[in-house]
Amino acid sequence: MDDKVASKLQNVVDEDASPGKPRWRLAMLLNFLVITFGSLLTGLMLASMKKTRKYLEFVDGFDGGDFMMILSVVGFVSALVGLFGVSVTSLSTSLRKYRRIRYLVWAYIGWSAGLVALAGVSFWLTFTAAGNLDVAFRPGFTASLVKYQKEVNVRNSIDAAQMELKCCGNHNYSEWYSVQWTDGTSKSDVAIPQSCCDTETAAAKGTSCVTQVPFGEAIKLTPLTTGCVSAMVSYYGKLLKKGAYALLAIAFATGFIVFIVFLEARDPALSQSTERGNLVKKSIDNSQMEKTTKDKNGDEHEEQSGKAAPILQATMPYPAMPYPYGYGAAPVMPY
Repeated sequence: MDDKVASKLQNVVDEDASPGKPRWRLAMLLNFLVITFGSLLTGLMLASMKKTRKYLEFVDGFDGGDFMMILSVVGFVSALVGLFGVSVTSLSTSLRKYRRIRYLVWAYIGWSAGLVALAGVSFWLTFTAAGNLDVAFRPGFTASLVKYQKEVNVRNSIDAAQMELKCCGNHNYSEWYSVQWTDGTSKSDVAIPQSCCDTETAAAKGTSCVTQVPFGEAIKLTPLTTGCVSAMVSYYGKLLKKGAYALLAIAFATGFIVFIVFLEARDPALSQSTERGNLVKKSIDNSQMEKTTKDKNGDEHEEQSGKAAPILQATMPYPAMPYPYGYGAAPVMPY
């Protein structure tokens, strides 16, 4: 069979998969969506952990950012599975390529199903944790308040948290009244750290921050009125909800991909096209093998024919002589 004919026939076989191309392409686009949400989840958790870890280490019961690290790993795994899915679904738009990777398609279905379960469980845990933050942060940093004066690391962490989250104390700025956090105040004064000062309120009043006054004039202070526990709950609640929504999007997108790819891989028309393509490929291979065999036999026949004449000439013991009364030649016989 001619190579051009074989190529055209193979292209015809590839076109049998054209009805499934839109579904494969839809699955590929959904995989891009999984990559996007997985990358966003990883970046969000890592950035937030780096930003807030410095001032959350003093909070009683803080897990050190382990939960956010787990979520970032889930996002990274999601992005990897999505990247693998893009490759599989892109190659599967061609029937010829699909026949080569059909086992990888089924492996991808299994991994994607596992990702759906992982993202679903992570979503449930994240959403539950977001709703229980008030309980988790309730102890606050009460035990660290008494260390504020003597331990520099604790003082720097609390100041960073109060300035970053715009809060003061655990639940109220008045908690600082009962703590000996500096030697610069007497028993008849009340004071708050400089990090508790509400600069906006002070600017609106046309005064500078007031952090220390006599006990009876506490109203003159300009503190931040929001407690740090409620500020932490609000901040981390928003952060975890963003992560939960990203996980939910990953779970739904991956589940839909599994549905599409499974139906496409189980499509009888695709199976018949694959079998027909295998038969055509086998026919093409057989034809090319027959052509190669014929060409080889022809070459051997020509080679043997070329060697036959010298062999016959070598077997004649006497030279050829012309007949005296006719045409032709006859050997000269000795008498």
